[in-house]
Amino acid sequence: MPRIIYDSDSNEQPKSTTRRRRPLHDLLGGEKVADILLWRNKYLSAGVLAGATVIWFLFEVAEYHFLTLLCHISITTMLVVFIWSNVAALMDRYPPRIPKVILSEDAFRKFALSFHAKLTRGISVLHDIASGKDLKLFLLLKLSLPFSFIPWFGSRINKITGSPIGQEIFPTTFSKSRGGFVSWQLHRFGWYP
Repeated sequence: MPRIIYDSDSNEQPKSTTRRRRPLHDLLGGEKVADILLWRNKYLSAGVLAGATVIWFLFEVAEYHFLTLLCHISITTMLVVFIWSNVAALMDRYPPRIPKVILSEDAFRKFALSFHAKLTRGISVLHDIASGKDLKLFLLLKLSLPFSFIPWFGSRINKITGSPIGQEIFPTTFSKSRGGFVSWQLHRFGWYP
């Protein structure tokens, strides 16, 4: 039974202290994302977990770069299409239909002109700052130099699970390892009792 609080000094309606509870599925959106997060569709959730694990392994453990991955995917795609089109001719089948991409000269010229205008504008702004014509931007640039150390600091803690923030995100990973370097690091920063 809900408890009702009466306030004698006000003319408002009585306020109930109990809140209407919504299911967790509705709080997570109630769609496919909630089904994946709550493991209601086990195969799709396992696929998402496996995909995230492969991506994590490639980029963090194997130190694979994204640009290299894109190049390898494009080379493999070209190889598959090449083999498919040659085998299709030998087996009397239709070759793959690949739409032709034609860039119009006018569109390319407009893109080049807009890029040139923006590049020229940026270089003129940098010239004005360096020559001292725009003192406000020069001082703003000088004040923003200490923030250039943020990427340097971030590159020192690039492993998600090695940082104290990662230990807050993935607490089950570190629940069994109470001793050792991780515990010492957290004691040092005062984040671990």
